Amino acid sequence: DFGYSFVCVELWMSLGVAPWVTLIEVALRRGVEKGVVGAAVKYVQLATVGVDGYPAVRTVVFRGFYPAGGGRTSVRTRLAIVTDLASEKIRQLRHAPFGEVCWYFVDTREQFRLSGEIEIVSALDADEESVAARREIWTRLSSTARAQFLSPEQMDHRKTREMDASEEEGPMQIPESFCVLLLCPRRVHHLDLVASFAKEFRWSDEEQVWLERVEGC
Repeated sequence: DFGYSFVCVELWMSLGVAPWVTLIEVALRRGVEKGVVGAAVKYVQLATVGVDGYPAVRTVVFRGFYPAGGGRTSVRTRLAIVTDLASEKIRQLRHAPFGEVCWYFVDTREQFRLSGEIEIVSALDADEESVAARREIWTRLSSTARAQFLSPEQMDHRKTREMDASEEEGPMQIPESFCVLLLCPRRVHHLDLVASFAKEFRWSDEEQVWLERVEGC
């Protein structure tokens, strides 16, 4: 009981799409149309809980949406972020696997806060869906972004391969240090400062639907 009423989001549910995903995609397109350059529109703040109980927040890059399962559960869309296996984020999430992303779009003056459980997808992961997401994200990374995860030996091999035109270049093996974090939101708060209203979406395990509440601001 949250102390206020929610309504089921029937239209998006019938399409198999989480309602907040559509809102974010629209804000992303508007940002690009208004000239936000490169990855700047995809910078988000990720907050986790430290082992000492204190909050920890940092800026990361949004890497895409990935459905959690098929059929009706496809509306449980996850946000993807990449990190290094040795990062403090991994240690914190193993201690408390929850986090919140805050995403503000300057040009549209919209803010999204998404909170839920975060799955760590590493080289040891056996889930086919998660492994496929990790592989796809790695292939879409720029060479500069990939270099952050390479060991000195892998960097040397890469440079040698680039200089030796006779060596056939095959797919690069994904480093064990490369991890993907998949945030599966249970609560999404959308604030629109232009229209002066806020929406909150909550996932209902019992009804297997997203519930929506609208309020003024």
